[in-house]
Amino acid sequence: PASVQIFSLLDYNRDLTKLLCDILLLSPQLGNHLRQHPTLFDLLLYRAFFEPLPDAQIMVAHLRDICTSLPIEEALDQLKIKIREWKFSVEVQALSQTIDSDDLAKGLSAIAMATVVLVMDFAKADMVRRHGKIDGKVSILGLGRLGTRQMTVSSDLDLMIIYEAPEAALSNSKRSISAPIYYARLAQTMISWLSTATAEGVLYSVDLRLRPEGKAGSIATSLDRLETYFENDAWVWEKLALTKARLIVGDAYLAKKLNEVIYKIVNQSHDREVIGKAVNSMLNRIRKSQNEQSKWRLRGRDGGLLDLDLLIQAMRLEHGNLFDDTGQSPTDILDQLFAGGKINSTDFSELSKAISLFNEIHQCIRLTVGDENHVPDTLPKGLRTFIVTRVDIADEDQLVLSLETSLHQVQKQLSSFTELMR
Repeated sequence: PASVQIFSLLDYNRDLTKLLCDILLLSPQLGNHLRQHPTLFDLLLYRAFFEPLPDAQIMVAHLRDICTSLPIEEALDQLKIKIREWKFSVEVQALSQTIDSDDLAKGLSAIAMATVVLVMDFAKADMVRRHGKIDGKVSILGLGRLGTRQMTVSSDLDLMIIYEAPEAALSNSKRSISAPIYYARLAQTMISWLSTATAEGVLYSVDLRLRPEGKAGSIATSLDRLETYFENDAWVWEKLALTKARLIVGDAYLAKKLNEVIYKIVNQSHDREVIGKAVNSMLNRIRKSQNEQSKWRLRGRDGGLLDLDLLIQAMRLEHGNLFDDTGQSPTDILDQLFAGGKINSTDFSELSKAISLFNEIHQCIRLTVGDENHVPDTLPKGLRTFIVTRVDIADEDQLVLSLETSLHQVQKQLSSFTELMR
């Protein structure tokens, strides 16, 4: 019986029908999401659905209102429901061309940042309940696409959890625990609540591999250990990753000290020969492990997203003295390098075009198909029309030509950066 109401609604509102068809035909990943959570369809009926999302701070306030006084299980489920609605809204806005890919990335990043803030709130309250308070402070850094606010619909969260506490600090519970144990348990609780499935699904996958010592290190790192590690033991690729760091949540005093430490690590000039050798070594290892893949999987192609990212971050680390903070997007880094006279106008223009084109294609495919490996070399008609419209190119032939040109230019500039080290 419910289908009568649905089809009557679609017959009355043809714009809604077209939007639903776009979702089902153009975006298998969104269509599957709608199938799993059909109540999301109700959101399409409201005019406010297509209004811009609030910023992360407003999201946090809204989420706190929703979750106040609820038991943790209910609070997490309510959080997941609202996050799912926001994601669906911003993704459908991008699919319907209401917003561009940059706004999609910023919207998804704001949602992720608000989520981390709320789950950290929950985890801290849980630790006080279980183990009491402790004389210490904690902050969370976002790295990768979260740090640069370039998240896609399938991005995970690259996080680094940093704390500072007196060496002899103990929690004030009956069974007191030390600061390293306290903050490791806090981190574990937070990660579990972010990544463990419930009836309302999963919030995010979490990646902690960028912490000092990687998997061998503690999931919560002390500020002193972070500073010592990056001064004495860190690989160049770890410093490259740290250039993307952005503070997501934490104590203001610790955040200031953390920024000072990071500034000292990456916002100084670095020797190009050292960076070039490291980048060359990384590229060789990556290319040995790659298999034949779709030409639209830009992360795996020579001169593609991974190569472009390494080149931009390498130049940024080499000229770190030009920067006052971290977490800049590739476009912002290029602008700063060009303003500082570290890159000529031709290279600047070519890399700017590559950044725009690669990111647009990458975001479009993640938004629609979800996985680039499932995209045939000849694009399906709907996806082809969607992408060429987004990048403002006449047809697929021109799209492929522009893509191949940009891939070649990135390869050329990356080779120029590393050629002395071969």
